[in-house]
Amino acid sequence: RFRLKMQNDGNLVAYPVNTVDDSIDCYWTTGTVTNTETELKLTNFSGTLLLLNASDSEEIESVASPLSRVNGSLYRATLGYDGNFRLFSHSFDAEGKSNMSTEWEAIADLCDVKGFCGYNSYCSRINGEPKCFCMPGYSFTDLNETSGGCERNFTGSKCILGKEDASHINMTSLNVGCDDRPYFLAPMGEKEDCNHSCLEDCD
Repeated sequence: RFRLKMQNDGNLVAYPVNTVDDSIDCYWTTGTVTNTETELKLTNFSGTLLLLNASDSEEIESVASPLSRVNGSLYRATLGYDGNFRLFSHSFDAEGKSNMSTEWEAIADLCDVKGFCGYNSYCSRINGEPKCFCMPGYSFTDLNETSGGCERNFTGSKCILGKEDASHINMTSLNVGCDDRPYFLAPMGEKEDCNHSCLEDCD
C-alpha cells in the first residue's frame, strides 16, 4: 500500500501507492533536495542509514543511526506494511538466539501516514496509539485487519430522475481532517447547502 522513492532531486520520499510524485501526496521526506543523483546506503558495520552522492559516494546526510551498537549485530531497513520506514537491528547471544530491536522510525504517529487506515475510514489516537474507525454507514472489510479499510454496510437506493432518493438517506456530521487532493469543488455557503447537494448526487 506504500512506496519509498529516491527522487531525481535527491529527496527520499514516502508515498501511498498509485499516487503521483507530488508533495501533496507524500507523507514523509528526508528534505534533502540536492539536485544530484543520490543513493541510500545502509552501512554493514555501524547500521547507519546514509544518503550519498552517487557519483563520488560523499555523504550528504545521515538519515538514521542505531540507538546503541552491539558488536556482531545485523541491520536492516524496511518500509513496513503500515507505511512507516524503520531501521532494525538483530543481535545474537552466545547460544545463537536472535534479538530484534527497532532502532529508528521515520514517523512517530502512524495517523500521519496517508492511507494508514484504508478507504472509507479515518485514524484517531486512543491512549496515544493509532486506531482506525469506519465512516458512519461503513464496516471494516476485515475485522482482523482494521487498517485495511471499510466497506458500505447499507443498500444504496435507486436514482429517481437523476436524483438520489433522499427519503432513504441521511447525512451525518463527522469532524475529521482531510488533506487529500479534492476531486470536486463546489462553492457553498452553509452546511445545509452541502447536505442538499450530496443528497441530490446519484454518484
